[in-house]
Amino acid sequence: MTRPEVVVAWSLTVDGKTAPCSHRGELADSAEALLFGRCALVLDDPEPTDALAVVVSGRGLVLPESRIFSAERRPIVAVSQLAPPMKRERLAEVAEVVVLGDAMVDLAALLDYLGEEHGVRRVLSQGGAQLNRSLLEARLFDGVHVALAPTVDEELELRLVGQHGADGELRLQYRIDGE
Repeated sequence: MTRPEVVVAWSLTVDGKTAPCSHRGELADSAEALLFGRCALVLDDPEPTDALAVVVSGRGLVLPESRIFSAERRPIVAVSQLAPPMKRERLAEVAEVVVLGDAMVDLAALLDYLGEEHGVRRVLSQGGAQLNRSLLEARLFDGVHVALAPTVDEELELRLVGQHGADGELRLQYRIDGE
């Protein structure tokens, strides 16, 4: 089995903050595994899907009460050697725990593991920022999908008034809704 194809999905607000992942539907439906960093799991608390959920947390700082652990298919939590044995044992009650890496989770080894042990051919990384950045820096991705949420904070909505693409760059112009 070869390493699975990896698509990195990134959702941002216009002020550059990471937003809850809006990459649902066809993109997520085509993935056999959904990859989450610890922070994305805490912030989004995603609902289980038919895809295999994989959580990356070097020290195992994941709450077993997260919704993802109620999935019919047992999720995977990838940790490093730094994850205390008690954390690993607690997580093993709700997930398959794999130790990959000394100080950090070895993402290449995790992808190989998913392909070889679980037959996964396509992975969608839904972040957070640290996980996605690590995948990009290690060149462990085959594609990137970016969504821009037209918000600055929960109260200020923006309206798209213009768009222009050139040289692989997309330029968007927003106005405050109602102006």
